[in-house]
Amino acid sequence: MSKQFVLAREKKAFIKQFLKNGERIDGRRNVEFREIEVMSNIIQHAEGSAIAKIGNTQALAAIKLDIIAPFPNEEDRGGLIVNAEFSPLTTGKLEINQFDEHNIELSRVVDRAIRSSECIDMEKLFIEKGKVFGVFLDVYIIDNNGNAFDAALLASSLAIKN
Repeated sequence: MSKQFVLAREKKAFIKQFLKNGERIDGRRNVEFREIEVMSNIIQHAEGSAIAKIGNTQALAAIKLDIIAPFPNEEDRGGLIVNAEFSPLTTGKLEINQFDEHNIELSRVVDRAIRSSECIDMEKLFIEKGKVFGVFLDVYIIDNNGNAFDAALLASSLAIKN
């Protein structure tokens, strides 16, 4: 029997026991949520910024605007460029790898949520032929204890609102 199978089986049994008792591993009851705190306009040189804390998870989001060439087939719309990363300290790895699969997935989820919500009117970012505003959104998970995607989306939404 492989080590991974035994560990997976033990982990599953461990989680089932908590569910049976109506509680979570961190001691909360099943119906309890993590405390939420937010702070906006925290970075002086950003067009918008925010920190969202959900429990012990913290996400920092900041926005910069710049004039860019429009993306092909979107000549009359601004551009959105999202970069989202888990800080190396949140993973226990001290190496920085921007193209880690977790960072890529986090970037995609934040990008998709913002685009589908239409909270930014991309057509209003058109300046003139060949020039549009680009919205550069950087998101950093600076402490991760669950709900990282939720914290990233909350911080991003508040930074956009700024």
